[in-house]
Amino acid sequence: MADQLQEYRNHSDALSLIFAGERPLRKSGEEILEIARSADFYEEGRVVEEYENGSIEYVPRTMSENALFELLSIGRLQYKFKVDGTPVTEHRNLGAGTYYYYIDFAEGPDFDQGRWIGRIIDENGAEVGVRFGVEIKILLSFHAGDEHMREEHQRPRMHLHGVGTGAVAESIRAVTGSDWRESVSDWVSLGGGRCARIVSCDPPQ
Repeated sequence: MADQLQEYRNHSDALSLIFAGERPLRKSGEEILEIARSADFYEEGRVVEEYENGSIEYVPRTMSENALFELLSIGRLQYKFKVDGTPVTEHRNLGAGTYYYYIDFAEGPDFDQGRWIGRIIDENGAEVGVRFGVEIKILLSFHAGDEHMREEHQRPRMHLHGVGTGAVAESIRAVTGSDWRESVSDWVSLGGGRCARIVSCDPPQ
């Protein structure tokens, strides 16, 4: 996609995150399943990973306003995925079926020990997997005069990507058996050809 060809600049230390008061308990698998049953998913944004023994289809949830604050305060359902057959990935221990991916922010005992955590919930509301190393990004884009890019940024979407390039990327994928999954959960127009998106990126385990 054209979006992938842009040059990005990372300013991860530019903002401080401060919490006050007592956070609510994280949602249970059953509560997440209830959210999933009433959620809308953007079928046109699906992507499929094909393997010799099966496939995995990822479908992003439709965008919501203030997704970043939702993620930070109570967590958010990001996407669903359907496993067919027995694909050789980190999901090999999951049977065929539909699963839901939910991201929480877990505070640590000290100021700099908070972490994003992804949880996999099955169709019965059971937590069947946990991912660490999830990344949440605020992506500010400048695309004045590029109406196509503006329209593209407004759509929920999934994107699969590896790590590294060339032989490095191939060797890492050979070990993990899968790619990182990226999903967009919010889009805000800032006027003047600018927009901001909230992007989640979760690693293979």
